[in-house]
Amino acid sequence: MSNSPESSSHELPQRDARQESAGDGIGWLFAGVGALCDAAVLRARADGAALAVLTQSSHTRELVYATDIIARQLDELQYTIGEGPCVDAYVDDDPQFYPELDNVAETSRWPTFACDATGLGVHAVFALPIPDGRRPMGVLELYRRTAGSLTAAEYASAAAFAAEIARRLRSNWDEHVRHFGSAEMAIDAAASTSAAFGEPADVSRQQIHVAGGMVAIQLGINAAEGVDRVRAYAYARGRPLSSVTADIIARRLTLHD
Repeated sequence: MSNSPESSSHELPQRDARQESAGDGIGWLFAGVGALCDAAVLRARADGAALAVLTQSSHTRELVYATDIIARQLDELQYTIGEGPCVDAYVDDDPQFYPELDNVAETSRWPTFACDATGLGVHAVFALPIPDGRRPMGVLELYRRTAGSLTAAEYASAAAFAAEIARRLRSNWDEHVRHFGSAEMAIDAAASTSAAFGEPADVSRQQIHVAGGMVAIQLGINAAEGVDRVRAYAYARGRPLSSVTADIIARRLTLHD
């Protein structure tokens, strides 16, 4: 899509106070983005939002904010099955707007996601890349419980918030590097915890790759297939991917051929 987003500053929340002093964990890197996501929901007249950040060196993806349980479930669903508008928005670096998820013609690209999303009560999804030069750094995903397109003004507001989230993330990282003295030390500090907004996460997406590696060793397959096996097991049994991952790492669960 090529509509130009609104850029009037009165739409955007003021700088979060948590950004005024550098922190020691990865949670500080995402300071302020939650307020921006919440504001995007209001301005786009959506029912919820999620923000996923992806690394440039791999396809590791972390959910760093979700407004509610449905937004969290939508993100986990796409990560588990490897398809959906959020995935496409990142890969294609282009907004993905699907105002009618129960329209088979619109969602034939990923029927499994569309079926399960409508089962959660979601009937419209709008995914916008978070810009970062040649490749997006993540995706802002908005959902509605009722079908319907965004108006031009709603799309412009959503695009403006996606751009502001990108600026906030870059600013947070620059402050983080200055605090630790070098990019290398900043990366080490960020890697020491998987907490988002200062709260410990039960299972990070990095740990899902650890579980996939354990499965790969058990079954004599490559690591990528190991991750796929973990995802397939979780989806087939209707369990959260995070729960299956925790059980594998704790050796409470062993996958077999």
